[in-house]
Amino acid sequence: MSASRTLATNVVGTAALTDAMIPLLEKSAHGRIVNVSSVLASFASRGQTDWIYKDVAMPTYQASKAALNSLTLSYAKLLADKNIKVNAICPGLTATDATNHYGDRTPDQAAKIAITYALLEDDGPTGTFANEDSALSW
Repeated sequence: MSASRTLATNVVGTAALTDAMIPLLEKSAHGRIVNVSSVLASFASRGQTDWIYKDVAMPTYQASKAALNSLTLSYAKLLADKNIKVNAICPGLTATDATNHYGDRTPDQAAKIAITYALLEDDGPTGTFANEDSALSW
């Protein structure tokens, strides 16, 4: 995928869809936005010399997911008083067409974390980044 297409999909498309959905989410008693990010966007992890993905360099993909994380934090702040929770999740390396079926997770396994965050209780978190095991560092 080209750099501009990656950014258009992961950043511009997410912002446009979110903006379009806000009026509908405001009508919901339990609005939830779950952005699909990647641990590859974690600045904290990328700075660790013993990180499992330390040698991975996918500049545009990683930058687009870091920008997506920034959108997550901004929308979480903007929508907090409307009871709309906004979080970013990392589903893990999933075998799909996008990865040429490389990865140790099936789409069904990867979907579990997204579903968990889509069904958060009202006292659940907002403005977080997590995988199914724990919170992730930005």
